Amino acid sequence: MGIASGTKIMLDLSELAKVEQFTALPRIPTVICKIIKSNEERIINSPTLPTLINTPTPIVNTRLDAVRCLTHPEALKRTIHLELEIKDYREKLEFIPGDSFGIIAPNNEKLCLGILKTLEIDENEANQEISVESAEGTELPSHLRNAKSTSIIELLRYGVDLNSLPRKALLRLLAEYTTNEEEKKTLLFLCSKQGSVQFNLLREQVPTLLDLLITFPSSKPPLERLLDVLPPHQPRYYSIVNSPLVNRDLLHFAFNIVDYKTPVPYNVRKYGVCTPWLDNLSGYAKEINKRVPLTTDINIPIFMKPNSNEFAVPSDISRPIIMIGPGTGVAPFVGFIQHREQQIIAERKLNNIEKTFGEMWLFYGCRDIEKDYLYREELERFSENGFLKELLVVISRAPNAGLNGNPKYVQDLLRKRGQEIYELLDQKNAMIFVCGDAQGMAKGVNDALADILVEHGKIQKSDALKILTQWISDKRYLRDLVR
Repeated sequence: MGIASGTKIMLDLSELAKVEQFTALPRIPTVICKIIKSNEERIINSPTLPTLINTPTPIVNTRLDAVRCLTHPEALKRTIHLELEIKDYREKLEFIPGDSFGIIAPNNEKLCLGILKTLEIDENEANQEISVESAEGTELPSHLRNAKSTSIIELLRYGVDLNSLPRKALLRLLAEYTTNEEEKKTLLFLCSKQGSVQFNLLREQVPTLLDLLITFPSSKPPLERLLDVLPPHQPRYYSIVNSPLVNRDLLHFAFNIVDYKTPVPYNVRKYGVCTPWLDNLSGYAKEINKRVPLTTDINIPIFMKPNSNEFAVPSDISRPIIMIGPGTGVAPFVGFIQHREQQIIAERKLNNIEKTFGEMWLFYGCRDIEKDYLYREELERFSENGFLKELLVVISRAPNAGLNGNPKYVQDLLRKRGQEIYELLDQKNAMIFVCGDAQGMAKGVNDALADILVEHGKIQKSDALKILTQWISDKRYLRDLVR
């Protein structure tokens, strides 16, 4: 298995010597958590999920059934499509396209072991049965209220976030348990007003808890004090790609592998929590668009996420849908089209020839048509068979993209087809669905839709923005965005 060694954080402390007094220091975090050893003879290190995890719906153990790599080996990002077998949980896992589910993935085991080693917690102590209780006059945070009959290793795996950007409260706590005066002074500097620039540069390096501990090796806080300041370990959410009308026994989903380098001059490789774990369990699939069945009994714990924003395929099949989803944002729309395809086939079998079926338009974007056009075969088949009225694809890295009026992003394609989009919205009461990046793409699409209303509806920009806001409120314009 091995143990992570961590990466020492790069710091420029040239300003520290000039500081006479630190100001705006955060308070020393309140003592909240107490670790109580329940039974020193009992070992808690089970492959099953610990009871400390809170989820809004029941957790079920699905089986990893198949994997497909959706991108070329030379693509900028690796995108994986996985299938989970859920046939034993049909009643608990009802879904329609647009729904999402959460995956409970553990923190990286090497990282957990590295933290234990650095804090000088041996294997026996790490696996002993413990409970977390609140100090007198305090209340445990919600993510630790079920931490009964657990262990230190389980808390590190599933209880707390070891990878999120450090907050000043954590640095202040580390300073309190630092024996080296220079290290203590540095930590206080970083969480003071005077060290704000260096604090931001520290966060640029995306340090884990282990990175902080090896950068300040004389800091040995008790684990229960770390529990006071570390945020909760979060499930990772994914949109469902398939329709239950096609296969009720499987859940399909897609994701980019989170694997990147921090900016120059740091150049430290960083990984996500869930996606590398899934990639490892599914065998690091490489060949593009080859479905590989998985025969091993690998369990993936999941739970359904309540769909509060109603981002789901409309039940009214006569209503037109405009779908906008570049990159992995296209994933739920594959399920939307699958679902409506099956509904149309069913109506035709009943000889409902006169029934009106709403048009489906898809605006999709990728970098390279040969390397990262996700679900190309499925989308082109939907288009050829007429279930997808318009398949509009923009390639952002194409040689002519953004030149001489050629579109580069999905919002450019929207503007190019503005008259038709306006008619769908104005005359046919079309719904709009947007899935993907919450920052650049979502704003660009919203601006493009406003411009279409201005140009073709002959209204002011302020009125167009009010209409879009109202459509969001009315659940006519729905967005599933990732920050």
